[in-house]
Amino acid sequence: MYGTIREAKHSAQDRAYRNISQDDILAMLEGKWVLSAKPDWNEEHRDWRYLLSGQDIEGDPLSLKITVNGELLQILVITKF
Repeated sequence: MYGTIREAKHSAQDRAYRNISQDDILAMLEGKWVLSAKPDWNEEHRDWRYLLSGQDIEGDPLSLKITVNGELLQILVITKF
């Protein structure tokens, strides 16, 4: 597994509303997931964004938009749905 998994402000604020826990995020990233779209370059933040689809801890569909910082060994969850 990667080092640290953090959530961006948007993702963290919507946690209760979307009923997606940190355990759901971990279950998806540690389980089977697929790349749902081509990676997308964000010029403002100068990073690649990836849309992943898999399942949460209960087996329900879960999608995460993430960015990866290989230097800091960090995954940042931008949004989840």
